[in-house]
Amino acid sequence: MKPQTILVIVGFLAIPIIGFMAYSAVSAPLPDGFPQPTAAGKIEVKQYPVYRSGTYTYDNVNK
Repeated sequence: MKPQTILVIVGFLAIPIIGFMAYSAVSAPLPDGFPQPTAAGKIEVKQYPVYRSGTYTYDNVNK
């Protein structure tokens, strides 16, 4: 089998997989207490619950 044929087959398989993964990431449920998104074209002032977040900074400079 030619390498080009293999790449075409892999490409056709990858497209729906990537699409499903993107849809899953966008459709994640909101955390408890968070308001629903505002409709497009509207402006709404919302109150969000307090939450915690953690961050990590990595410095790749050799010391």
